[in-house]
Order: sequence, then structure tokens, then C-alpha cells
Amino acid sequence: MERAGLMVIPGGGMGSKDRLKAMMDWGATVVCGTPSYLLYLAETARKSGIDLPHSPVRKLVAAGEPGAAVLATKKAMEAQWSAECFDDLGSTEGGNFGYECLVHRGTHVNEGMFLAEVVDSETLEPLADGEAGELTLTNLCSESMPLIRYRTGDLVRFNRNSCECGRTHLRLDGGVLGRADDMFQFAGVNIFPSQVQNLLHELDEFSQEYQLIIPPLGSGRHIKVRVEPAHEGVSPERLKQACALFVESVKYRITITPEVEIVEIGSLPRFEGKGKHIIREE
Repeated sequence: MERAGLMVIPGGGMGSKDRLKAMMDWGATVVCGTPSYLLYLAETARKSGIDLPHSPVRKLVAAGEPGAAVLATKKAMEAQWSAECFDDLGSTEGGNFGYECLVHRGTHVNEGMFLAEVVDSETLEPLADGEAGELTLTNLCSESMPLIRYRTGDLVRFNRNSCECGRTHLRLDGGVLGRADDMFQFAGVNIFPSQVQNLLHELDEFSQEYQLIIPPLGSGRHIKVRVEPAHEGVSPERLKQACALFVESVKYRITITPEVEIVEIGSLPRFEGKGKHIIREE
């Protein structure tokens, strides 16, 4: 970023309030972080009386977990920051390999530095463009950690059509669709947590925080989604209606029937790194 002429304001070792203060003091225009933490910063700003929508911040770069590619979550980040949000893809092992352009039609892979392939997670057979499978990467420019057909664990769908932005690099439709190890099967249905997250974040009555509790197979219990009201002004009747709408949406789009548990505002954990929303019961 410095080589591109940008001034970088480091935020390591700071608390969230101090990071927000540094952003305001320095007039930061771009903020990078995980979707969970960017939403948490927005919540912290509201509680601290900081007016993020009227701050100098005009772009968000979200990485580290699904979120920027989850439409409802992306809209929530853009609304709470009043800034344009871009997806960014990378891994600790392989480095940064993908970016979202100004057109917002999927996430481009930097094919000048990476050879990308998509395979079936079980058979490892290559899949055709348009089929969802696991992304494997060969990094062509790394001297410190060269990788050949490294399995990222990310589930993606290739699109090789030229983008409206003019780039011809491969695109991932919808960015990262989920993690191969996050996907779980329940009642015969393959489920990605990002599917539940997207439906939940479409409702204004709930906060952006949630937990997905998965019971053991054969227990006879339903999947439970634990949520908070968005704020104190949400009436019990509105919450009841939102719960019913959410359950119907999950039944229609994912074909399972979840339970919804409403907990007190602020009782669900907040994360300064990658969010941990899945609880698998023994």
C-alpha cells in the first residue's frame, strides 16, 4: 500500500475505541478488517457518539471471512459506515489472491500470480466453470512458501466471461461461497452458515450478531439460531413477526425449519478477528 502512495495508519495493539479515534484524528478514508469486526466497530461508534456515516471513511475492504460477498451483510456494512465495500481474498499460506473491482460482479483472481483450479472436495476431480467446488491455488511468484495445487478449503464458482470493468482475469461468482469445513448436512440438506447469515441480515429487527447451534444428528432437535434485537426500540410484536418471517424464509430457501432464540442486547459475543458463530453440540 505504501508503494502505491497510500499512507497506512497501523491499528495493532489498540482497543476498538482507540482505533476509531485514530481513524477520526487522521482522517482515514479506507478501513480494512473482517466483516464481523467492521460491524462491531460500527456498533462501538454508535455507542461512543461517533458519527461514522459522516466521517471521511468512504471505502471498506473486508477480508478473512464471508461477509463482503454476502449481500445482506455487505449492505449492512455499507449502510452503517456510509462507505463502499469491497471483498478481498487471501490466505495465510498463499497470500492475497483475489479482489473485487468497482463493478461488484464477483471477485477477480490475480491470474498473473496464481494458477486457480476448482475441484470436487471429495474426489478431487476438476469441475467445469459454473459448478461450485473447492478452490486450489498454485502460487507462481512466491519464493518463501511455494505451493502447488494447495487446497484452500474455500468453495467457489468460476466465471471466465470478461468483466464490465475491462479485466479478463477469472472471476469468482459471489466471492467465496463458504468453507468446505463449515458446510454441514442436516436433515439431508447441505447447509452453509453464510446462507443463514444472509437471510438473518435481511431483517432490520435483529442485530448483526448471531449464533448457529447445530444439534447432534439423530437427536430429534431443530437447528437453533440465537439472535439479539437490533435496539431497545424493537417491540415484542415486531420481534415475533421478524422471527416468523425468518423461519419461513429459511424453510423456503434452505428447506429446513429452525428454532429462533432471542437473547438480550449485547449478550452475544463480539469478535475483533474472525467471527465464530457456529456451535456444534455434542
